[in-house]
Amino acid sequence: MPSQHGRGALVTAWGQRDACCVSRGAVIRKPRRRMRWAAGRVFSKELGRQSAGRVLAQADAAYPLVAERIPKTRAGARDLLRTGAYAIALSRALFGYGVEPAKANGLIADAVFASIIPARTALYRIGGLRYRSQMDRAKWGSEVVRRLYYTPPDWVMNDVEVDDGFGFDVTRCVVAEFFHSLGMSDLCNQVICDQDVRTATHHGVVLERTQTLAAGGSHCDFRYRSMTDRPRTQESVRGRMGAGERSGARWGTTPLEDSIEVDAAPETVWAWLSTMADHYTEWHPDHISAGWIRGEPNHVGSRLEAIEYLAGHREKLVFEMTGVTPPRRMEYRILGPHSILLPAGRFVVSELDHRSVFQAEIDVRFARLAAIAFRRRIRPSASTCTKKAGLSSA
Repeated sequence: MPSQHGRGALVTAWGQRDACCVSRGAVIRKPRRRMRWAAGRVFSKELGRQSAGRVLAQADAAYPLVAERIPKTRAGARDLLRTGAYAIALSRALFGYGVEPAKANGLIADAVFASIIPARTALYRIGGLRYRSQMDRAKWGSEVVRRLYYTPPDWVMNDVEVDDGFGFDVTRCVVAEFFHSLGMSDLCNQVICDQDVRTATHHGVVLERTQTLAAGGSHCDFRYRSMTDRPRTQESVRGRMGAGERSGARWGTTPLEDSIEVDAAPETVWAWLSTMADHYTEWHPDHISAGWIRGEPNHVGSRLEAIEYLAGHREKLVFEMTGVTPPRRMEYRILGPHSILLPAGRFVVSELDHRSVFQAEIDVRFARLAAIAFRRRIRPSASTCTKKAGLSSA
């Protein structure tokens, strides 16, 4: 049996080797091919197979012109830049096909996430051989990725001490510079930077970030904390910084969603949403009661207890707020046994031509089974809330 020290060194070395093989071979070494495959899956579900094929063909035609602008960098940065270049090509193709910017950015973000998460998940599982806590695994995985890809001079990072977590500041990012040179900084912020938040949430930790280089900040601040240890603040800036309206479900889940256009400003819709406990019985006929049982209403970490009928049975649900960004976004997770089928959800309010689009999503595991019981419950929610709020749908 190797010593604990020797085993740790072995795991570290194997982790770096395996991460290199998995990510470089399956995701990074051929970033355009991987991105195209992921985009095909995401776009086909939203646009249909034929329309998705046309968009991908246009992106393939646009990609070489974008790729010519990629600067000379180290191998790891070059591969990530190729992923970014194809994201730009997809963006131009979607816009040319008539897809609105917010929806296009959301679709591209979903595609990028689908292309990178297999390798990140493999790395996270390797970390589980050495570390038991999610935070330790996340820290180890971050260190490995930084050694493999995010290396000077293409990236400049400075570690920062964080209570009950870890963090660092990025003062130079070659990907942000590349997008800025093409006038696509918003796309970088809403699609590429968004992957940091999604990946952290997928692995059970929270990334708190107040600024990014792509959004014009002096640096990107990464602060990782566990979901149970994060500070109870009113607003959780989850790194989206005004990102596209489509969040993407957790890996391994299927989102059930419904949306409606409302003839009112986002602030008006948010005002109704922020008093959901008072209107919960109006939200759906199966809702019986609701009330806040911990913390200030609509604060991160606060909990709402609701009693309602699920599949004909009277059940008690507890929702914990995990992200609140007025007047745009509210995220929550479901606690207790119901989280097996319904781990999390979110409400998103976006602006469209002086009106609002209200979207309700809930992540579902074992989709075919859960959809039978829950699809009829989520569909009335968006339209019902606007009627009860005294707002008119467009």
